[in-house]
Amino acid sequence: MTESTSTRRVVTGHDESGHSTVVADERVPVGQDTAICAITDLLRLAELPAASGDVTLRMSGARIEPPPRGLAAKLIRFPPDEHWLGSGGEQVRAAFAAVDGAELHAEDEEIPGMHATSTVDFAVVIDGELTVLLENTETTLRPGETLVQLATKHAWRNRTDRHATALFVMCSANEANETDEANKVDRTEENGGTP
Repeated sequence: MTESTSTRRVVTGHDESGHSTVVADERVPVGQDTAICAITDLLRLAELPAASGDVTLRMSGARIEPPPRGLAAKLIRFPPDEHWLGSGGEQVRAAFAAVDGAELHAEDEEIPGMHATSTVDFAVVIDGELTVLLENTETTLRPGETLVQLATKHAWRNRTDRHATALFVMCSANEANETDEANKVDRTEENGGTP
């Protein structure tokens, strides 16, 4: 396990008069603690765009992906690789199964933990250092640095001797995966040639 802890979550909303206020200020426990990471779901939106009443704050367990057409924000705490990496594939399979991600884990890969989600992810390292492994390269992120991940195969490594924490905001890309090539080209042209 990853020495998991709870985190404080403050949520704003509206009071009976329609004025902005704090509607929740509470400790959120880790939803799923596995050998390879501890996941604390902070927020789930069933669909985008979302009305303020569509926010799911009471969650049991944790899922690796957001709802289809939705969004999820989560803190993920990674133990040093030495705590789990040499333990074999069973711990990795169990960790993915615990967060409803067994089908995402690429078991045939040479890299333990390699997986792909149907999401666009924004990962911001808060504490420690994380390395993302891709099929052709890897890069290391330090506190304050951001990774934008576009539904690519990847695995995470913490090659240091202390835990690392990152904030992930994951947006479902299910509909994006169903678009045809013409739509992809049109979107690129709209962005001035930048995909």
